[in-house]
Amino acid sequence: MGKTQLFISIGGAMLSGVFALAMGWRNNHDTKVIVFSTLFGLVGVFVIQFVIKLFAAPAKMELEANENHVEELRRMVVEKQALATEVQRLSSALMEKEEQAKPLEIDMPSTIGSADIVEWKADLVARIENKNPSREVSGVVIRLLNIAPPLKGRGQYSSHTTDDCDLRNIKFKFNDLPADTLNGGAIGRVSILEAERTTPQTKVKIRGQWASNYTNEFIPDPAKEYTFTVEATANKLNRKESQFKISFPIPATQPVVMSTAIRTPTTAQIP
Repeated sequence: MGKTQLFISIGGAMLSGVFALAMGWRNNHDTKVIVFSTLFGLVGVFVIQFVIKLFAAPAKMELEANENHVEELRRMVVEKQALATEVQRLSSALMEKEEQAKPLEIDMPSTIGSADIVEWKADLVARIENKNPSREVSGVVIRLLNIAPPLKGRGQYSSHTTDDCDLRNIKFKFNDLPADTLNGGAIGRVSILEAERTTPQTKVKIRGQWASNYTNEFIPDPAKEYTFTVEATANKLNRKESQFKISFPIPATQPVVMSTAIRTPTTAQIP
């Protein structure tokens, strides 16, 4: 029983008592009148309660439905706010990942040569750039994957070429950095080979930690261009391959080594 119905019952009982006493007093304290008046009043109370329940039930159901609807709307608002927060977090994470997932950039400029400067010996240097301005990358590895056509070994009786020399396992180090780490936006330089111009040919020596039992001296054909494929990798970054056309001119007024990028570098997903 609700509070309202309880108050109505108590009030109705009190009114019934007062009404019964009034009727009994009016009829010289007639007991039958008092009992009849009391019963009449109680019946009236029950009738009022029944009418209240009859009309209050739909209103109560509607009120409960409205409360449930309000609760559902409140829950939907909370879920929508949580979803918006999650979308914002994922968007930020995606932007950060895209900004930090750029692979290392490889460049290999030609050595210097001019009519006023006679160049006899120079290194072909690869520039490795970290394209992520706000992220330091570690574990940088530079590999010389291939030289096509292969360079021929130096010496009258040498029959080996760079294809026989396990180029992929040569370990290169940065010339200007103490470790294998590049700060955000930083550039490191790695010597790929040393070229020495003699008469009438150029002698080439691959830099890095030599990984073959064959001699590390080669004689390029000055009439040919050689395709060098170089790979750069780092921890948690996609690897990148770049290809360059390399030539070794004989004229003293030209660079000892000339380099030109021949195609857009390719990337491969990290495993």
